[in-house]
Parts: sequence; C-alpha cells; structure tokens
Amino acid sequence: MSPKTLENLRQSTAVSPGKEVRAGKEVSNRERAPIVLFGASVRAAAESARRSGFRVLGVDYYGDLDCREACDSFWLWEDAQCDHLESKRAMEVFLKGAVSIAVGGVEGSKMEAAMGAFSEIVRPLPDSSGLAEQLRQLTSIRTPESYDPVCCDPASLFDIGRRWLRKSRVRSGGLGVRWAAVASKMALPQDSSIFFERYIAGRRLGVSFLSDGQSLVLLGVCRSLHTRKGDLPFVYSGSFGPIRVEASMALQLQTFGRELIKRTGLRGLFGADVVVDRAGEIWLLEVNPRWTASSELIDRDFIARGILGAGESLMGCGLNAMLPSTTAKCPNVQELGERIGRSNKLPVAMLKKIIYAKKEECFDESQVRQSIAVKLRVEARRIELKDIPKEGTRIERGYPIATAILHSGISTA
Repeated sequence: MSPKTLENLRQSTAVSPGKEVRAGKEVSNRERAPIVLFGASVRAAAESARRSGFRVLGVDYYGDLDCREACDSFWLWEDAQCDHLESKRAMEVFLKGAVSIAVGGVEGSKMEAAMGAFSEIVRPLPDSSGLAEQLRQLTSIRTPESYDPVCCDPASLFDIGRRWLRKSRVRSGGLGVRWAAVASKMALPQDSSIFFERYIAGRRLGVSFLSDGQSLVLLGVCRSLHTRKGDLPFVYSGSFGPIRVEASMALQLQTFGRELIKRTGLRGLFGADVVVDRAGEIWLLEVNPRWTASSELIDRDFIARGILGAGESLMGCGLNAMLPSTTAKCPNVQELGERIGRSNKLPVAMLKKIIYAKKEECFDESQVRQSIAVKLRVEARRIELKDIPKEGTRIERGYPIATAILHSGISTA
C-alpha cells in the first residue's frame, strides 16, 4: 500500500458515470471524450486535460486530494487492478470507448499489469530503449557510452578518470540510477533491465516537444532539479523554467526532434532528458514519449502568455495530435507553433519543487507551507501547493509530501 495513502482514501470519489453538474448546469458526460490517465502521479495531466473538456479517469499511486478533484473518477493503482466486482463494473462503465494513456513514470512490471487492466492503451513509442543509439549518427547531439553487462565485457570501459552510472530500464525519476563501482570490484548483474552508462557532468535539462507524426514544435526547456536519497544521487525533485536557450541549441533540439518523429512516427507530447556539458555540447540521456514532469510549467506559461486561451491546454493539444478522433478545441501542431512565434510576451520562469519527507510524519498543510517558505526564503502566500494528501496522512521518510510551485517573476528571454 502506498505510504502516502490512508485507508479512508481508498473510498472512491468517482463521479456518477451518467451525468455531472458544473456551475449549476447538468452536462452529459457522453458529450465529452473519456480518457484514462495512469502513472505514478497524474494530477497535473488531469488538470490540463480537464481544462480542455475531457472526461478523465485517473489512476495513480497516491490519490492526492487535488488529483481526485481534477478527475471525474479516480482509482488508486492497486485498486484499479483488483478483482473486486463492484470496482470492475464501475470501471467498465467509465471505460466504454475510453483510451488509456501513460502520463508518468511507471515501473516496468506495473506497466505490464496496467496493459491487462485497461481496455485500449495508447503506446506512442512501443520501445523507447535504444532510441539514443539509433539517433547518434543522425544529429549533432551526442549520447554517452553505455553497455549491457549481460552480453559485454565491461573491463576495458572503466578507464581511469571516468565515472559510470548503473541504471535501470524499468524505473524512472532517478529511482533506478546509482553510481557504479570500478569493474574489478563490482559484482555485475545478470539482469537485462540493468545497464551501465558513462556519467556526463553538466546542466540537466528537460526538453518538451509536440508532434502529430509529421510536424513538430519545440515547446520549451526547463532546468531539471535532483536530490540525493540514500545511494540514489539523482532522484528527480523538480523543475525550473521555461528557461532561455541559445538559438543554436534550439536548432539542434528541433533537428533532433524532427529526426526522431521521422523514424518513429511519434505523436503527441514527449520529452527528452539532456545534459549540456562545459563545452556546450548536448548529450541525450533518454526520451520519454508522454507528458513529463516539466510539462506543467510549459502549460502554465502558455496560458499566462495567452498562447493557449479559454478551454485550451497543453494536454488537449497533445491528445489532439495523438488521437485523430479527438474533438478538443485546441490548436494543432502547426497553429501552436505559429502562436508561440507570434507571442510578444516573454516567458516567466516558475519553480516546481517536490518536497520529500526527511522523517516519518503526518501531513499538516500549514506546517508544510511554512517549512517551504523558510527553505525557499519567500512568503508563504507566494507558494502554490499541489499534490496535497489528506490532512493527517502518514508520510514515510523519503516519500513525497507535496509539490510546491513558486511564481518567480523572473523573465527568461
């Protein structure tokens, strides 16, 4: 059971599948496209999709209050896969005609379980492993050396002066990344999910794209933030942005994106994790074919600058590009790119910071706000708290408490 979830949070907050009431007006859910969003946390994607009029079933690990509020129906991950007859019937009613989309990191074994739990799964990129290797020769973006310990002899790769990372193919958010010892002292795993990659020092960035399988637009770039948790040195802890990048870097990233979709037909929102080293070279770490953690900041920036209007959202644009049958009134890829180009308002960076528990505690919203304010040296009223658990929820040490979003007011262009 998720450490961030109390037993009373198991009770479904599902809205009746037939009709709902919004602003005193009864609206038939049949008028809206049903989608299932699943991942470790789906709150931000659900809020974005809901803005564009989608009927959303959310499935994630935590069941935070604002996540449930953003969804028409919600199930905890474990409950969505159970055999309870009443839950299954309720889900079947909602899932009729629905499409399920991954919007957050999910462990490989749990992803496979989800494939059996949901009806139709949109898998825009069936196998993202190895993409960096395929694209190495096609763009000016480099990729770190890597090897599979099952089929390669690593001894010659551990040269003096080089550091290596041990990475998992089935974990995300830095939860499967550790420092690797030198080969002569390391017990090499006979596990196909594990590989080793040379460490590249530099600024870690999250790059956001939108594609319809033919056209592509570079949405923005955010700085990726990380923290250490035990022997995990690169656990994702937030993003800052969107930030300004040089025109030459933007061109490199656009070229990479176009080559990627040309060879994969990738549609919808997707992200790339990159490192920029001291020499200014870009190194590709991985491609995430989905809504990513920094997408929320891009979405908010576009809304604030008027690039996206009333009833429009980044998730809506992504769903339009991914699903031809979608009826959301959002700009297509080409139109969104034109709007970005015409905008005369400068992006304003925001900080998104995940707060992890340093010790076991019970959630107290006012106390958390004050603690964040002291740590970030800002007034508590400037902090927008998201991913909020129920008051009194027990949070185990090392697990996320909530997410803080701070509007910095700093122009980045």
